[in-house]
Amino acid sequence: MHAWPAPTVPRLPGSGLPLHVHDTSTGGPVETRPGATARLYVCGITPYDAAHLGHANTYVAFDLMQRAWRDAGHVVHCVQNVTDVDDPLLERAN
Repeated sequence: MHAWPAPTVPRLPGSGLPLHVHDTSTGGPVETRPGATARLYVCGITPYDAAHLGHANTYVAFDLMQRAWRDAGHVVHCVQNVTDVDDPLLERAN
């Protein structure tokens, strides 16, 4: 399996604020504390039909999360998959 190379991200002066995310179990914000290396697994879109704007939400949200962690000085390891590319989708594409 081949992975895309990680882009070079320039260092900015200063340090970013801690990242907070919404915790659905408590109904409020929670500060993330990833340690020196932040690890992120993102379940990608499940393409059943034509792409739409909602698919961009996954990419934008987790890209912003990575950028906030990098700005706070963390090394980020991110893995993302694309699921369920199956026969009905390929038939529609034809």
